[in-house]
Amino acid sequence: MENYVLYEEFGKGSKSIVYKGRRKGTISFAAILCIDKSKRAEITNWVRLTHNLKHKNVVTFYEWYETSNHLWLVVELCTGGSLETVIAQDEHLPEETIRKFGIDIVSGLHHIHELDGCMHLHLLLDGPGTLKFTDFSLSKAQGENLEEFFALIRSEENPGDIAESTPRRNLGNRVKGSPVYVAPEVIQGADFSTASDLWSFGCVLYEIMSWTELLHHPFWKDAFTGLDAFTITRCVENEDSDQSDLEPKIKALIVTDADLIVTPIIDNPKVHKLQTLISECITNDHVNIYYSAEKLTSMKGQDWENFLNQLCSTMDSTALPRAKLNLLCYMCMLSIHKDVATRIINSQLFPCLIQQLRTSSNWDIRAKVVKVIGLLAAHTNELEENVPVIEAITLLTDLIRDNFRNSKLKQCLLPSLGELIYAIAIQEEKSERSREMWTIPSAAYTVLMRCLREGEEPVTHHLTAKIVENVCTTVTPHVQGFITGEIGPALWYLFTHSTVDSLRITAISALCRITRHSPSAFQSVIEKVGLLSVINSLVAGITKVQQYMLTMFALMLSSAIHVQRLTQEKEFVTKIVRLLESPSTAIRAKAFLILLQILINNKEMLLLCCQTRLVMYIERDSRKTAPGKEQQSSSEYLSSCLDLLIYHVVRELPGILGDILGALSNVSGRKHPSTVQAKQLKQCLPNMAIVLHLVNSQVFRPHVVTDEFIYSFGTLLVVDNILPPLVSLVCSQNVEWRLFSLRLLSETTSLLVNHETVVEGRAKGLQSNSTFLSLVRNSLLPQYEQILLEPDPVPVYALKLLVPLTENSPTFIRVLEEIKLTPLLFQVIMMHQDNVLSNAIQNVISVLYNLVAQKDTNMKLLYSQGLVHHLSNLVVETAALYLEVEDKSRFKVANAQLLLLLDILQCMLKYTSGVVRVAIQAQKFGQGADTQKAEDLLILNKPLTDLIGLLTQLLPSEDPEIFESSLQCLSLMVQLYGGEGHDSMSSDNMESFAQVLLSKSDPKKQKLMLKACLLMRKGVLNSLSNVDLLLALYRARRTEGHIVKYRAGTEQVGVTHSITSTQTVSSPELITLSWLFTY
Repeated sequence: MENYVLYEEFGKGSKSIVYKGRRKGTISFAAILCIDKSKRAEITNWVRLTHNLKHKNVVTFYEWYETSNHLWLVVELCTGGSLETVIAQDEHLPEETIRKFGIDIVSGLHHIHELDGCMHLHLLLDGPGTLKFTDFSLSKAQGENLEEFFALIRSEENPGDIAESTPRRNLGNRVKGSPVYVAPEVIQGADFSTASDLWSFGCVLYEIMSWTELLHHPFWKDAFTGLDAFTITRCVENEDSDQSDLEPKIKALIVTDADLIVTPIIDNPKVHKLQTLISECITNDHVNIYYSAEKLTSMKGQDWENFLNQLCSTMDSTALPRAKLNLLCYMCMLSIHKDVATRIINSQLFPCLIQQLRTSSNWDIRAKVVKVIGLLAAHTNELEENVPVIEAITLLTDLIRDNFRNSKLKQCLLPSLGELIYAIAIQEEKSERSREMWTIPSAAYTVLMRCLREGEEPVTHHLTAKIVENVCTTVTPHVQGFITGEIGPALWYLFTHSTVDSLRITAISALCRITRHSPSAFQSVIEKVGLLSVINSLVAGITKVQQYMLTMFALMLSSAIHVQRLTQEKEFVTKIVRLLESPSTAIRAKAFLILLQILINNKEMLLLCCQTRLVMYIERDSRKTAPGKEQQSSSEYLSSCLDLLIYHVVRELPGILGDILGALSNVSGRKHPSTVQAKQLKQCLPNMAIVLHLVNSQVFRPHVVTDEFIYSFGTLLVVDNILPPLVSLVCSQNVEWRLFSLRLLSETTSLLVNHETVVEGRAKGLQSNSTFLSLVRNSLLPQYEQILLEPDPVPVYALKLLVPLTENSPTFIRVLEEIKLTPLLFQVIMMHQDNVLSNAIQNVISVLYNLVAQKDTNMKLLYSQGLVHHLSNLVVETAALYLEVEDKSRFKVANAQLLLLLDILQCMLKYTSGVVRVAIQAQKFGQGADTQKAEDLLILNKPLTDLIGLLTQLLPSEDPEIFESSLQCLSLMVQLYGGEGHDSMSSDNMESFAQVLLSKSDPKKQKLMLKACLLMRKGVLNSLSNVDLLLALYRARRTEGHIVKYRAGTEQVGVTHSITSTQTVSSPELITLSWLFTY
């Protein structure tokens, strides 16, 4: 590239920058493309197709180079921009222009087709307005397979690894081009051709022609008479728009009104309380001309002229200084009223003040004149063109320059100078045109820059920074005078070295506003002090400082300055994510915006963002963006930034999945990846964590996890392509690979089978997929004996994988039984018995529930492995933690685990009850059935009766699910065994029973509890002193008029006693008769 001189940047893409360049020794200009080497295949394709292609409607290729980091392509320079830009600017073009453009396109396209080529319609305009085809990176010859050509180029880069080249990320989609212009057959998967090029040509013509012109074209012969226009909806919504769609939206959000707040320069208490040289008191001299501001506002005609003439004559006279000072003090009071200030500054009095400033020998009078001028400029609403403000600016500049060493005098003159410059800038911004008579002299900017240098007093620094801040708030040519190489470092020095907080904020605010016009100002700061120092200042700053600094970073990224450095700096990305914890809505919104810019330029940072909890922050703020009354604007701003970030991340997900698929397809069937394959896996496979974060997010899930994604893409992709290589990696000797692949397997399988479409029955393909089951049975499950005995967390993810599989596939449960994997589950329980709430125990319990809840499960096998013993221990230990734990997080875990254990217990009792019922019915009807199975099962479950007391203690639980499950288990238990538990009717248990009976009003639940009491009657008869329970029993039924049959002691008393709502209990002794209700 030593043969070329590079000029300004002409354009940029995600991995390329276009410069205007000139060949040394000539005046021949060219477009020079600097391209990342990852695009070698595309650029090679461009060169081979165009190096001999010469046509007036095709951009000419000159030469190409390769340096250590980039490829350089030199082509014909087209200064007219792209056709897309012209369409965006004009929307619809006149028919004559359309005809000319159409001829250019047809001419170039015909020439390309004659050479058996096909291409995408990417068009540029040269200076005279001729359309030219460019960007042949994805074009091809007729009948050629572009993917094979790209693979060949990559194989030449990596000899010996032809099948292991870089994954072809979304090559099919990229070859198709923009969906807006793509032919239907190409969208459906066909290769593009000359016919598809013609379709795209038609789309371009449609794009540049308005519907009104089209419908009234003579070609239709008035067929659409009466129709003014059609409402046409594009076939592609925002989801298919490219990066260029986001750029204007991002730029519109970078700077907010809160970043451009303006405060006065003169008489600003945060800057400097101006000390006048004499008293502000007004004597009675010339009292006849001192009118109030309200009086002057209504004064018109000759009265106003007389008032001005009196003031001017007094100022021009040889009156005593005291009289002039009193008059100037009076004018200071008038100048703070906007209407009066506007009338005075546009009158003959303003030139009189300038003359007084120039000629007076009394510095007290000069200082007061300066203040009046500054107040008038600060409060005026309008400046007329004949007002000599430039003369005033020049005079103030000369006074500062001539007395530069006098700090007090500078501090007196600077506020007025600044207010005059700002007044000019704001007036030009309002009129939206520049006025030549208001060109600020360069000497004024020079003086102000000198005032920013080290060694000046803080007040001088503050006033100058305030001038820069206010003027740079406007969008006018007057800002350019401040854009110098030293402005950025000078303001940064004030920010970092000042001990006055207000000065620090003003300095960083001024730097932010000048960066808005010239991002190179902030760039010079980073280059001088280092990026790390700037990042640390960002993190340590107060909210206002962070707001301005985030705005500057966003402006730099938007202008492509330091993009590569910022987007690749992990420390920078991490700190920006950390700012999402800020209580300030504006800070969080700007942080989201910067992260969006980072991800647009470097998608690899998405993984780091997810790892630093970006998705969690997005979910939190998505819930907070419902606008309130006083924070509506800030909430709307946050919502706008969030929407753009979410939209971009959702759009990136298909590409991420494509990369993962490409990397995994290369290692499919191989136990040990090669060096190149391992590199691909390390680059792409960790990105699966991104997918998991997004699909598990309530914000992203509706956008990325659709029925089509799960059923069509998810099942095919995961089962047939991702799971096989992941299963093979489980066998790897590398512990990290084994752990990571197990985690991905568990999360991915859980996602597939737990999606709502699975509930609707659309995932039957996964349940009965013989390929998948064969893969798990033959390759994965044989490794489980070793995997489950490894240290945590390997067994956790291995068990987590079994949970969705056993829950949704009866076939898989039979596989577990065949390979005798169930004993390992109980072995895991023994290994982790010291921590009953561990993740491993939770997953084992989930798997056991899936097994016992399945009708076809071999329960005999589970009983033989000690199911009853292990379940009893787990219920006792978990219930103890549930009843005693104070930690809320552990309480939730214990609650969920106890519910699952009670469900297992209930399933076991129902199974036993069913077997017993069948045996009793067979015996009752004389079918001679063998009752041995029922008897054996009752004996096996007999130890569970020890849980009766514990179940009773769980009845008062505030959790309705715990109560319901405990009551159901208790009812089934006493139906099978009565009150055989050794502590089933203890005093504590009966108090719990009584408490629940008194608190429950549902008759069905009361009936169930009373029935359980009846079945435990032996215990009741042995506890006659338990008055609380009997009183509860009585109260539970006294209002329902039931017939009560009671027993005294162990003898039946053949009397029935009717208790009605009018009866009362006469004494506790009556209760101690130990009534039992029967139904």
